[in-house]
Amino acid sequence: MITFTSWFGAADQSTYLQDHLLLTAAAESSGAVQITWTEARAALVMRPGHPDALRMGLTSYFNLLLTGAPADDSEKIWQDISRQLYAQTAVPARHRHANIVALALWRAGEPAGLNLWRQRWLENSDPDALTALCLTGQARPGEIEHAQALPLTAALNIFLLMAKARFSPGELEAWARGNRSPKWLAALRVATDNLFPVPR
Repeated sequence: MITFTSWFGAADQSTYLQDHLLLTAAAESSGAVQITWTEARAALVMRPGHPDALRMGLTSYFNLLLTGAPADDSEKIWQDISRQLYAQTAVPARHRHANIVALALWRAGEPAGLNLWRQRWLENSDPDALTALCLTGQARPGEIEHAQALPLTAALNIFLLMAKARFSPGELEAWARGNRSPKWLAALRVATDNLFPVPR
């Protein structure tokens, strides 16, 4: 049995933040998404705005959304994490996870999400940004056709896959037959509708 006492500085809480960050990084590298999300949140309670904790919180909750696993009350926390990353990044469109930040902001109903995707598409020709705009119903004339023409290659983008699932299902099914299982294809369709609900 392990016990914690004040002997030899064992009650010193100065290392708690580092402990949470180390656990978060270990969980992230092993694919333990729920643990990553939990530990990232714990680190942010101790040190609000910590860049590494924000990044791991952002991506872990996104991965939970892909599987449909998160609880509803967690999304507001994730959206706040995205706002903090957006605010502390000099050029948000250049952030490594800008498309995920944009998704969280869009799901929160904030114009910055769509603007971020638009900027990444216009400045970087980012296929994920373009296909996200299509999936939100905010594509401009000709952009859905452009997205449909994007090829499925080895360097796959998650929003591109989702756009193919919604707008070009036959193409995706033909590609998936040699690359993915029917279970994967079904999960992708569910994830697409979860992240980008079809307007009623």
